[in-house]
Amino acid sequence: MSVNRLCLNADKTQLIWFGTKQQLTKPDYSSLTEMFPSFSYSSSFRDLGVTLDSSLTFTEHISSLTRSCYFQLRRLRAIRRSVLPSVFTTIVHAFICSRLDYCNSLLAGLPKLRLTALQSVLNAAARLIARLLKFDHISTYMSEVLHWFPIALRIRYKILFLVSKSQLRLAPKYLSDFMRKPLSTSSLRSLHSEDRLDLLSLGPGPL
Repeated sequence: MSVNRLCLNADKTQLIWFGTKQQLTKPDYSSLTEMFPSFSYSSSFRDLGVTLDSSLTFTEHISSLTRSCYFQLRRLRAIRRSVLPSVFTTIVHAFICSRLDYCNSLLAGLPKLRLTALQSVLNAAARLIARLLKFDHISTYMSEVLHWFPIALRIRYKILFLVSKSQLRLAPKYLSDFMRKPLSTSSLRSLHSEDRLDLLSLGPGPL
């Protein structure tokens, strides 16, 4: 902050430590409090609509998102009979699917059990469109009529879409520069990573 001549507003600054349960026991919070008495320490915070917790389990984010979606579904149920089915499907997609898809690439790698709540929301939205009962089978209707992916595939699709845009230089520059194809021009033989269509990243390994 000092190098860039920026003034840090302590009243609007929160400090959070990310790590495993074992790593989270290592910081000496009492010493940090003495060094930075005006900063507030928290185990989770909300940034751009996403709640990040110190263990990156996204439990709070998923709970908040689920509550928000069910609230919208209850409101949409009241207008279902007042609009055409095609229009209602568009409204549900705008109010529910857009929420589920927002920043969903952050959920990649989470256990399937943790995504169950979000899948239940998507199922409820599809049942509302199809006018089915709570426990009616819905997966066939979602795939063949609505053409909706389940939550896990929606997350994977978002990541693949971002990777594709980065390779076409249509993504933000920091993403396009982060992912690049391996260079084999200096070798007479192509690299195995190139045959597998691997991407090199600025991180610890290939994508």
